[in-house]
Amino acid sequence: MSSARKRRRSAPLPNYNLDDLLARITPENTHPETDWGSPVGRECPNPGWDQLPKQARRPRK
Repeated sequence: MSSARKRRRSAPLPNYNLDDLLARITPENTHPETDWGSPVGRECPNPGWDQLPKQARRPRK
């Protein structure tokens, strides 16, 4: 068989369970909150749709 036809077998993907992953979070393995500074553009934390400027509500093409 030529080298072009050889296929590598990849390891099977693990099955993750969200509850198991969350149970492994401890204060020792989490990072501190990051301060990204003040908004510099149109970003705002969780605005209501009606609070957005009309330009931002239009679908982009």
